[in-house]
Amino acid sequence: AEADFAGKVWSPEDGVAEAMRLARGASKPGIISDTQDNPGAGADSDTTGMLKALIAAGATASIGNLYDPESAAVTLVYDQPLPNVPGMSIRGVLVDYAPGGTSPAHTHPNSAFIYATVLEGAIRSAVNGGPVRVYGAGESWSEFPGDHHSVSENASATEPARLLAVFVLDTDETELATYED
Repeated sequence: AEADFAGKVWSPEDGVAEAMRLARGASKPGIISDTQDNPGAGADSDTTGMLKALIAAGATASIGNLYDPESAAVTLVYDQPLPNVPGMSIRGVLVDYAPGGTSPAHTHPNSAFIYATVLEGAIRSAVNGGPVRVYGAGESWSEFPGDHHSVSENASATEPARLLAVFVLDTDETELATYED
């Protein structure tokens, strides 16, 4: 039961052993996750350690890298069709990064032109294999249709950061980003 794990810190080996003990009588699959680590801060969420422990224990399992939704919160704050450009809209998105927070590498829709400006803190960013650059509050950059955003993260491990991304894109577009695994 989840309460059995509350507040405990486990090594991958001990966590897998305990999860397997609990799963012996279970009628449903169990899920093991590393909530003590912040994969958005450059760590791998102990996926490698968990995989090694699962193999050593003879577990039948699927495993994947974790994205910490707490490290970067995305909020749509504006959505307006452009009256003079049929089929196109402007959308505003706030991205709030926790200290050390990051977003996975991603691309935006092929119709999207993006203007981003840092509102608070500092953002580390790289687009299309270009150099990594740190943008401070008040600085901005653009992304063009089809660009690959390989680095998007808070430049500080101790302070939050916030940016506003303004998209001009097809009105019928439903996903603003496609994240890589």
